[in-house]
Amino acid sequence: MKRLFLLLLWIPFSFVLQARTPSPDQGWQDLSVKLTSLVHNNCYDQQNGRIEVMIFGGHKPYTVSWKKDGQPFAETQDIENLAAGTYEIHVQDSRGKSLTKTYTITSPKELRFSDSLRRPACASGVKTGTIIIKPQGGTPPYHFEVYKDGHKILNQTTNRFPNMEFGRYDITVVDALGCRSARAVVVSCR
Repeated sequence: MKRLFLLLLWIPFSFVLQARTPSPDQGWQDLSVKLTSLVHNNCYDQQNGRIEVMIFGGHKPYTVSWKKDGQPFAETQDIENLAAGTYEIHVQDSRGKSLTKTYTITSPKELRFSDSLRRPACASGVKTGTIIIKPQGGTPPYHFEVYKDGHKILNQTTNRFPNMEFGRYDITVVDALGCRSARAVVVSCR
């Protein structure tokens, strides 16, 4: 549909009427993709990342396709439940103009821990042992839970556990984002 604009010019003692037809692309913006939300994974090996974009300009309708690490992934504007990786969006408008943008979803390093022990005497009830937990990965600060025989006996923010007797302890390290790492630590007597 062509539009006709009338331009009225005032020239002293006369009127001039001029007609113009706008060009097909006049008033259109270039095709663009704007990132509106990028959510990274909280914990290692999770798939709760999200990418939300806004597409504007160009000529609707748009064709949208996503690739993850170079492989076809989705054909929606926004994507969610994402693992760590590189995601590429390709948008094409109805006139064939296109653009590509790349976004990266990350995850923290795997939360793990090592331990060092000071062994207690072998007499029953002697509590001279110490467990020291050294967390790695995840997102600091850390919180520590210690269980013995299925019961939580310690719940603290320090990584040193003195006054321990010999036996098996189940240790859980929880990072600032709620990610957990758990395993058994056996304290043997000397």
